[in-house]
Amino acid sequence: MLAFARTNTSSRCAQFSSLLLPMIGQPIIPTHIRRKESIPYMHLINSDPFITKISHSNYIVKSYNDVMMRREFSNMIGKTLGWDWKKRAAVQRMADHKKEETERSRRIQFEVDTFRNKKHLEIHSITDKLSIKLIFPSMNVYNRVKDALTSTFHVEKVYQPHSHLNHHSSESEEQSITTSEENVIDNEEQVIQVIQDRPNPTLSQIPPVLYFSYFDYDEILKFFTENFDDILLEPIPNFVFEVLDHYDMMVKAFKTRQKRNKSEYDLSLRLPAKMFSSILPFQKEGIEFGISRDGRVMLCDEMGLGKTLQALGIACYYTKDWPMLIVGPCSLHNNWKKELTTWIDMDWVKKTVGDTFNIQGDSLEQYIAIVDSTQNLMKLIDETSVQPKKYLAFIISYDLISKNSTNDTKISEWLSKFSLIIGDESHMIKNDDSKRAKNILPLLKTSKRVILISGTASPSRPIELFTQMKALLSSQKGKATLLKKTQFGERYCDLKSTYFTGADYRGSKRLSELHVLLSRSVMIRRLKRDVLSQLPPKRRFLTYLNLPEEDIGPHRLTFESFRKRKKGSILDPNDSEVLQKYNLTAVAKQRSIGLFARKYLRKGEKFLIFAHHRSVMNTIEEHIRDEIQDIKVREGKTYKFVRIDGETPIDQRQDISQQFREDPDVKVAILSIAVAGVGLNFVPCKTVVFGELTWNSGSLVQCEDRAHRIGQKSTVDIHYLIARNTLDEYIWELLSHKIDVVSETLNGEKELENEHHITRGSKEIIDI
Repeated sequence: MLAFARTNTSSRCAQFSSLLLPMIGQPIIPTHIRRKESIPYMHLINSDPFITKISHSNYIVKSYNDVMMRREFSNMIGKTLGWDWKKRAAVQRMADHKKEETERSRRIQFEVDTFRNKKHLEIHSITDKLSIKLIFPSMNVYNRVKDALTSTFHVEKVYQPHSHLNHHSSESEEQSITTSEENVIDNEEQVIQVIQDRPNPTLSQIPPVLYFSYFDYDEILKFFTENFDDILLEPIPNFVFEVLDHYDMMVKAFKTRQKRNKSEYDLSLRLPAKMFSSILPFQKEGIEFGISRDGRVMLCDEMGLGKTLQALGIACYYTKDWPMLIVGPCSLHNNWKKELTTWIDMDWVKKTVGDTFNIQGDSLEQYIAIVDSTQNLMKLIDETSVQPKKYLAFIISYDLISKNSTNDTKISEWLSKFSLIIGDESHMIKNDDSKRAKNILPLLKTSKRVILISGTASPSRPIELFTQMKALLSSQKGKATLLKKTQFGERYCDLKSTYFTGADYRGSKRLSELHVLLSRSVMIRRLKRDVLSQLPPKRRFLTYLNLPEEDIGPHRLTFESFRKRKKGSILDPNDSEVLQKYNLTAVAKQRSIGLFARKYLRKGEKFLIFAHHRSVMNTIEEHIRDEIQDIKVREGKTYKFVRIDGETPIDQRQDISQQFREDPDVKVAILSIAVAGVGLNFVPCKTVVFGELTWNSGSLVQCEDRAHRIGQKSTVDIHYLIARNTLDEYIWELLSHKIDVVSETLNGEKELENEHHITRGSKEIIDI
């Protein structure tokens, strides 16, 4: 094929060459200069496959749809040239192309393909005030493409037809939000007037955004369709309206029933007395929200706001659907049992469901079954086949369901009988391709009531919400396919198709609309700063460690080489090289972490210190032990510490946290980020230290909130230890982006400039 391109033997063969390049993301040489540049360019392709950079010069990268690529490759190239394609792919994998360059080139080609004969008008998204954004391009596409063809590859102004816009009330110029009254459209007549006043909607002086009412959508759509043949109209997908309209009718019906029969919806008459007297106003609102959604809801309040209590409140309203199935991590099973016995008293149980379950005795514990093994599960199935109403609640893990439900028909049939399921830490089913999600999703779809609980429902990106939303939306009659992954991905995940990995759902867009879709359908989320005015704030301190030469020296060249090659690229936590650098970072900084903990212990105050690697936790423990001995010799004080990691028995973890809270001599808790980040309460401790970082921002926030929750009376100081010139600096930058995406999706606002943002805080550099 290279010979064909060089000698120009056939125009058809030249097409083969041009098709191969976009398939692997290489620059396309424009037709009028391809012949002149073919020899030096082919020399690059045939050079060392470990070449580190291929210059773009003035070329334009053209991006084709990957589905079309695969078809063209199969039909026109065939398997005979497969060797050449693989060689080119190897060059591309090592090429140092910046993400921004590729994105610019794709947008240029998008304009060429999309705007060849039409102007573009996008009905972009729905805002939290149920208004719709109408977006005009800010410049003429032909001028844009002409400028791109005659300039260098690095074009400064890139036209963005899919701008990410925030709420109606935003005043940020960077987001192109226009809030002046003349651009707020109330009806069709105003739309006509605005368009007539501005005859060419593609000129830069046209306001980038026009607003009109959600309820005028059909009229506006009809108006543009009938009156503007030269406009390419991109409407809002039907599934968005279907979801919003369905829940709008559901809530209206609930309010009507509530007015007609107040006693039926009076929580003081339906909930246990102790529970009702203890719930805060916002928790009552959460319970009512779940009831208005027929018991199918996502409780996504920030950690420490009592989501467990709200879930039990909703469950107690639907006692006719008992027994309940509680699914969650094994580490939280005993915590759930404790919550059940705390809030549900036997007198209320006997009065409410005593006849159905034949309740006897004074202990609720005998009616709660913790399923911790397959053998135990089979035993319970046999028991309940004889006495179906023997237990009020079953507590089981996601993994145990995943392990057994597909292999044993008896187990799957038993699980399918539950009409009320509580899914704790529901982000554990965020990956719809995982075995865990595939096994639990059918149960959630068919169950009458489903209460999902997660303070970090979307730890990193919007696609992680898809499985949870699908589980809750699927019970609508006639709406089994209401939410499709491709639709969701195209709308909210900036779905891309790549040749090597297939569909890529890792992106994000229209986050403000996704927030509206969630909050007006199945999700309720409140933040501590909004509902707990008396709760003290968090204060974050970013402590940059200047590692001693004996620790960083052996790895310095490795980190520097890695930094140069990966600069500007996105790191994959699962990549073997990235994982190796993550482990090296732990090795390089573990001694400094231990010394920091030792220094802090001298203050005599309680503190939590989190880490990821077992070796780091061991080093911290060694330093803490040594310092405890020194303090005993020096001051005569006897300090203690506790530790919770993967080897700590599940049934002992709550007792250990209680010991830390109540024993004044226990000053330090050495905790695993993966194990101790959920279900444990360390209030009134007011200091948290992170010796290591993780790739998941949600995990860090969960760990922070072991101390920052209801009952805390002091400001919580949080120290992040970041080793300079290591992978820590890359991870911290990634966390900044992730937390912003998650915040805009779940909270409806970006928090990059908010004092509560995880990456904001006082900075200091220390030598250990």
